[in-house]
Amino acid sequence: MWRWQMKVRCISLLGVLAAGCAWFCGSLTDAQSAEPKSFKICGAPSNAKIRVLVGRFPYFGDFDQNLRNNFDQLFAANVEYSLSQQADFSVFGLTSVSSDFSRQLIEKAFNIRLPSASVRLSESSGAEQLRTELAASNCQYLLGGRISREGNVLNVEPYVLDVESRSIERPFAPLNGDTQSVLKLADAFAAQTLTYLRRKGAGQRAVEVRCLTWPPALPEPFERAARELSTLVRDQIASSLAVTTKLPIRTSSCSQLSSKFDADIAVVVTGNVSVRLADSQFEVQPKVMLMQPSYERGLAPLQYKIASLSVSFFSKLTSEFAAEVSEFLIAVTPASDDVLSAQVVSGRSDERAALEAFDLLAKDPANGSANLGLGKVLLRKQAADLARFRFLKAKESQDSLTPVDRAELNMALGSVAKEQEEQREYFVTARRLYLELSRNADAARATRGIASALFQEGKKSEAILEMRRQPGLEKDLASLRQLGIYLRLSEKDLEATKVLLSALELKPNDAEARDQLAGAYETLGRKDFVAGRYTDARENFGLAATYHESGVLFYLTGLAAAQQGDYRDAAIQYERMVKLPSDAADLTVAASGWLNLLECYLIMGEYDLLEQRGQDASSFLRWLPDARLLASYIRIVGSLLAQPEKSIESLKKEPPYRDFEGVPDGASAQRFDWSNEQVNGIIAKKVTDADRIQFVEELRGRVWRKPKVLK
Repeated sequence: MWRWQMKVRCISLLGVLAAGCAWFCGSLTDAQSAEPKSFKICGAPSNAKIRVLVGRFPYFGDFDQNLRNNFDQLFAANVEYSLSQQADFSVFGLTSVSSDFSRQLIEKAFNIRLPSASVRLSESSGAEQLRTELAASNCQYLLGGRISREGNVLNVEPYVLDVESRSIERPFAPLNGDTQSVLKLADAFAAQTLTYLRRKGAGQRAVEVRCLTWPPALPEPFERAARELSTLVRDQIASSLAVTTKLPIRTSSCSQLSSKFDADIAVVVTGNVSVRLADSQFEVQPKVMLMQPSYERGLAPLQYKIASLSVSFFSKLTSEFAAEVSEFLIAVTPASDDVLSAQVVSGRSDERAALEAFDLLAKDPANGSANLGLGKVLLRKQAADLARFRFLKAKESQDSLTPVDRAELNMALGSVAKEQEEQREYFVTARRLYLELSRNADAARATRGIASALFQEGKKSEAILEMRRQPGLEKDLASLRQLGIYLRLSEKDLEATKVLLSALELKPNDAEARDQLAGAYETLGRKDFVAGRYTDARENFGLAATYHESGVLFYLTGLAAAQQGDYRDAAIQYERMVKLPSDAADLTVAASGWLNLLECYLIMGEYDLLEQRGQDASSFLRWLPDARLLASYIRIVGSLLAQPEKSIESLKKEPPYRDFEGVPDGASAQRFDWSNEQVNGIIAKKVTDADRIQFVEELRGRVWRKPKVLK
């Protein structure tokens, strides 16, 4: 009999090596050959996937020899790998390009800095020749860029050649980072590319970052500094947003300010700068404009002392500016990834609530109610750190909050606190406030928070006691469920079953309570099985299956029944198991169930049923050679016993033996924890003919020979 042994196979994913990069707008007239018409760089357009060829990423600036040898290939390889993991993308590297002609075109495609966000290809240019080649090879986009370095700072400027629109575009703002963050930059580059191409295909829109608006007639040296820093500040803000925001980011020219906006722009980010020399104050107010509908928001101003202006100051400014804008975009962007729409503005939603909170915070950054409301929105959007910041700001003004909001604030702070002791303190305060307001259901919610913090601290007994002494526990489904889980995790499964049964009396179809109860009964059954209490094990496994059917439970019940010699019931349990759908996670268990089922029919002498189900087993196990070898062996033994009058040669012509011979040579039963005692005992008792005994010995030698590597 085969005892279940789960094995985990680790699949080593090897990164693909792709080259990548650079920009070209001039003409290439030295083409000597064309790609063969039969070759398609980007394969056949057999589905709706976005087909991208990753090109070159040439570097400019101060790169040492080690970086020059590996940097662009490492960057391109990681971009290609990240893109290739997406189900809606077909990604190809330069290894897909066979001719020198196409390689030359690709290598020169992006080797000149792009003068604007988008450039149309001229008919005579080399880039147009490349576009023609790509179109003929079913490529939709060529991806590349320029990598430059100043000191320890890297700048990656992205480019995309759009085959259909005959243009080369700068799809999002350049990314910045240090030389130690190459992989992080590549991941951010790939993420922005995915967002850009998906939205481009779906006709969705992007975020445009514009330069800050400075006050007129600035005195020197501010006017000169403003001119020099406008582009730098814009690019740094855009780069920060590109990393923290899921929306595609673009930049506009600082020298050509315009009140017009492209049709594919959904949000414009800019800001107003004011300088008050009298009190040495420098203030920047981020501003976000929503295009559809026309909607403008000024965010909380950032204030600095002029005396502190330095390189580190501008780094701090751009970081804080981008953080405010990023928070705004996260808060007003629905889960669908679409930028705020008219429906959101006019309806009641998290996004509308966030807008109202930003309105209040622009006038009074210390508004406690607005900070609390915005924090709740951010928490529901899985932005826990941003939510925590808003909750702490609300705490600074908690005296202005209503008693209910103060209780809610403490619950919120408890949910995002990073230390369990801090969590517990907030929840204790929240419970006291709720009880003062006679809000018993909310007080129970706070108690669950206290118990959770205690349990995470390792104080399991205290957590369970906290839950048990909760008033009205027997009528609180959520608390009963949580107590049941804590009891299970504390290895008190019998107590857990009683608590979870009480929970199901309140809501019989509660999925989580049913799953937990099934798990508790299964654990009890496993303990009984190990202790040799097979009757109790069968009972507990059966109860577990009552609340959550699974192949593993039927398998375990079958094992327990077989241990008691009840092969009829064991076969029934295995039959129930193999009729359930199997996936990769329980494939090994399913294979063991099939083999044990065949062994049961062999032991019971039901040879016809053995062969009938044996054929089904061999079909199921066709991709598991070791298990299939064992299945065919059991079938042959069954045929041998069922047909004592048949010769060995006749038996070799029947399906069981033909299937046995069809198993790959490397297969072996030695890879399994399989006990052959039962089958050997039956053979020893019922096979007496010398030729048949020798035949069986030959079969055993083949089944249990030293395993080989399966090809």
